[in-house]
Amino acid sequence: ALRHSLQDRLSKGAAAQSSGKGRPEEIYMKLRTSA
Repeated sequence: ALRHSLQDRLSKGAAAQSSGKGRPEEIYMKLRTSA
């Protein structure tokens, strides 16, 4: 559970920083669908 939480937080933080928006989930989904 801890590992999952850390990964989720890291991925969301990275997405928010790279995009600059407050909706990292959308970008994450797009990246997942793209890949």
